Amino acid sequence: MKIGVVGDSWAAGEWPDPGWGSEWEPMHKGLQQYLVDNNHEVVDCARPGWSNLNILNDIQKNHLKELQSCDYVLWIQTDPLRDFKTEQLWWPTQTVDDVYKRQNKHLKNFYTQLNDLGLTVHLIGGLCKIQTKGIKKYKNIRIAVPSIVELLTGKKQWDIYYQNYYQYLTPKNSTKEVVDHAYLQDRVFWDIMADKKWFYPDGVHPNREGHKVLYEYLKNNVLFE
Repeated sequence: MKIGVVGDSWAAGEWPDPGWGSEWEPMHKGLQQYLVDNNHEVVDCARPGWSNLNILNDIQKNHLKELQSCDYVLWIQTDPLRDFKTEQLWWPTQTVDDVYKRQNKHLKNFYTQLNDLGLTVHLIGGLCKIQTKGIKKYKNIRIAVPSIVELLTGKKQWDIYYQNYYQYLTPKNSTKEVVDHAYLQDRVFWDIMADKKWFYPDGVHPNREGHKVLYEYLKNNVLFE
């Protein structure tokens, strides 16, 4: 089969520890490699560091016809907040509920545009768990795996990924409620990423063993269905 693999660095494979001094590129292609090893053709649309909308725009401009020719398109969804500029993320009066509403509003916009591509896309939760509520109304979007983290570890994943924005968070530009929530999410994140069985060597991406579990799950529950 021909399978498109879309997403950010979580879709690209296993990454080295940055402290090793090597060029920052995958050590193992992860899910893509296991698909190739099992005689599937892969269309690689992994774009490390990119946001959901950046990747979507790239597909529209450069890869739509190629993905339309695929039997399956798998999208490992990255951090929804990555599309926001830092100055748009924090403000002094916001509540945690405000943050959730902004994230969900952004995801609604993203899902609407994704659905309009005319591709059947199977979503996989990466840096953020996919919130299943509201997805059913999009006829071209399926949920393959709500959370890679929960699939591998059995632990509840964080709800919002704040890690890229901590350096800009201060008591002056946000409320204590949001600061406390961000701190809690950070503790959950690092507690899970400390599991070397699934996230070694770099400590922030699934390794080849984690990708193998993901591949086997997809093979048995999504692909060939």
